[in-house]
Amino acid sequence: MRKMGGIRFPWMLLLAIAASACGFRAFAVSDEVKLTNGQVQKGVVTKDAVEGVTLQVGQGNLTFDAVQIESIEWDIQNVEWQTGIHDFNAGDYASAAQAFQSMAGDADTMRTFREVAKPYLAYLVGESFYRAGKNQDAVSAFETFMHDYATSRYVPLAVGSLVDAAIQAKKYDKVPKLLEKLEALGGENKSRALIFGAELDMVQNNMGGAESKFNSAASSSTNKETQGLARLGLARIAIAKKEIVKARQAAEQALSSSSSRAVAGTAYLIIGDALFAEGTAAKPEEAKEKLLDASLAYLRIPVSYPDKRTEPEALFKAGECFAALSKLPGRPADHERAMSMYNMVIQKYPVSRWAKDAQASVKNLR
Repeated sequence: MRKMGGIRFPWMLLLAIAASACGFRAFAVSDEVKLTNGQVQKGVVTKDAVEGVTLQVGQGNLTFDAVQIESIEWDIQNVEWQTGIHDFNAGDYASAAQAFQSMAGDADTMRTFREVAKPYLAYLVGESFYRAGKNQDAVSAFETFMHDYATSRYVPLAVGSLVDAAIQAKKYDKVPKLLEKLEALGGENKSRALIFGAELDMVQNNMGGAESKFNSAASSSTNKETQGLARLGLARIAIAKKEIVKARQAAEQALSSSSSRAVAGTAYLIIGDALFAEGTAAKPEEAKEKLLDASLAYLRIPVSYPDKRTEPEALFKAGECFAALSKLPGRPADHERAMSMYNMVIQKYPVSRWAKDAQASVKNLR
């Protein structure tokens, strides 16, 4: 203990005060970079840009291309940040948006916030609004983000969310300009722009244009995730054409060729959709097997590939499988399983479109 003015201070407290006064942390920063191959690297992120990430490890540096990065867990000792991250990971996107927006709008906070992490904070404001279903706020936040951080690694993700929001709102005229911004980043982003363009074609029932873009994206990219997403697009076109077997095969091919969580989640959705379509068209005994397999495909997502974008849809569709099974002879217990799935969607994702569909299905089962 050190005596100061008659008051005894522990040495650790003195060190913390000194660190704060001098503008540095008393303890070393330790970020975690999770790679798409499942590996995790720890160190200090010193660069996070569209061309890649630099991680300082000891006296040396590791560099990764943007396509190698699945996520970064930032070591940021800020209560509001940690609250926002907790709420975001828990699916409480409205609360997360409030926390992140409060931070981004506070000049004092931003002066002391890690410079390298500021683009991610700005991106999270928009992404939280988007996932909370507040599309107007999301569009505004994303546009601010892309203006302030035009070369950020998060721009392609922001464009993806913006394109989806515009498609849902049927504001198709906004999409081409967004895709131009994505293409301007070069490299892998050109292939991703083709995929988003194909999505637009699909909702406008231009299946020929969509198929052409998905094929171009798959052939123009060397990235396994991009190739997988393009093949999944082709699988969805096959489902739209009622080519169910072809759709399932394309999804299984995408699943086997890419270890990406995003590809896996969407692949299992498509496999589930194909099996569900086969099951609802089959005779009772075969229908039971197909519907059970479909429910297992859907439930692989929350169990093995949890993702807030695919999980609510997967849970709802698992409920639809059990609802269909409950109508077959000798399967009354599936009625409760269906209700359980629907209620899970309603409770965990109350503002999602799947929660609304689940509420309608609950009424039909009662």
